[in-house]
Amino acid sequence: MAIMEEILSFYKNLMGTSVQTPPTINRLIMRKGPKLNHPQQLAMCEAVTTTEIYEGLCSIGDDKAPRVDGYNAVFFKKTWHIIKEEVTKAVLVFFTTGKLYRAINCTSFTLIPKTENPFTMKVSRFKTHYRS
Repeated sequence: MAIMEEILSFYKNLMGTSVQTPPTINRLIMRKGPKLNHPQQLAMCEAVTTTEIYEGLCSIGDDKAPRVDGYNAVFFKKTWHIIKEEVTKAVLVFFTTGKLYRAINCTSFTLIPKTENPFTMKVSRFKTHYRS
């Protein structure tokens, strides 16, 4: 039980704190920043194309961590000719309805101890590796 509490505490601290009301954007500062011109604004309203979906997939590094099902980006790239229709449909559904299939928006963690008998979740300040 203490191990579970230590792990939960460690990751909750990494994620930050929860708030009742999220902070709002300071509109005065936002007005000073760059703005989209009219053609850019119109382009943001256009439907997503199958080419854009494929280009998005191709922009993901092959070595990115696999999803829960174990399939990483390189799998999707190599099998695109087979899965293109279903993946494209799922992405288009998201962009037209705003709903994302639950299985797509899923994350899991695997914790691998770096020492034989770990007693804390603290990250070594000398050697830290992050993979996404």
